Amino acid sequence: MAARELFLFPGGTLEIEKSMMLYRLYFGEKEEIPIVMALIKTDDGNILFDTGMDPEGLTDPQRAWGPMAPSVIEFKEEDEIRRRLQQLNLAPGDIQYVVTSHLHWDHGGGLRFFKDSTIITQKSEYRFALYPDTFVARIYNRRHFDHPLKYKLVEGDTQIVPGVHVIHTPGHTPGHQSLVVKLPEKGTVILAGDAVFTLENMERDIPSPNAWSPALAMNSMHRLRSLAQYGDGLLIPGHDPKLWNIFDPWPESFK
Repeated sequence: MAARELFLFPGGTLEIEKSMMLYRLYFGEKEEIPIVMALIKTDDGNILFDTGMDPEGLTDPQRAWGPMAPSVIEFKEEDEIRRRLQQLNLAPGDIQYVVTSHLHWDHGGGLRFFKDSTIITQKSEYRFALYPDTFVARIYNRRHFDHPLKYKLVEGDTQIVPGVHVIHTPGHTPGHQSLVVKLPEKGTVILAGDAVFTLENMERDIPSPNAWSPALAMNSMHRLRSLAQYGDGLLIPGHDPKLWNIFDPWPESFK
């Protein structure tokens, strides 16, 4: 019983103020950042990490993406999660578990397609997404996640299957979680999600200000860095502008 292979999927591109990536730096500069999703093949079934953006945005961006629609600069049909899975000859029904890093609009937009999967979400994230604080409410869209899905609401760190663990990494949101995968050849791979927005956050030891709690975000970033160092692991950030220059997207994989 173990994880066997991990694939990274591109899910479109956003343009944001670079100052939203590193606290009190780069004011007035723009940056293009990728959306990334991941599939982990294990002996106990397929695990999906995040579902990207709502594909209805291709025809009705305002309804699908709300006030965040202007930030989307590229999203093609092949960027939506069902099409990415098709590239591996998979469909939503072939996914046993979906792990949500958090429920922001650019991470949970395809959840409704996975009605037969177990959706693993932190209880604190689900509760907050339904009734978010006003200053972060615009980056949640209830129509993405408020469906009769098979949610498994967890509290803190937990094992999904042998070799795959969720790690509670609050800060970006109250219930943000990252995924730690133990692969047969590559060893430990950490899918940080938005707990580590870019590698520059770790290099400079500066959090992203795009967080519900920057102080908790710093604690979570330090925890993931320690896990990566202790386990000699590879840490994959959530939105690094150079992501696809550093890590290979599908069809390449980590084993």
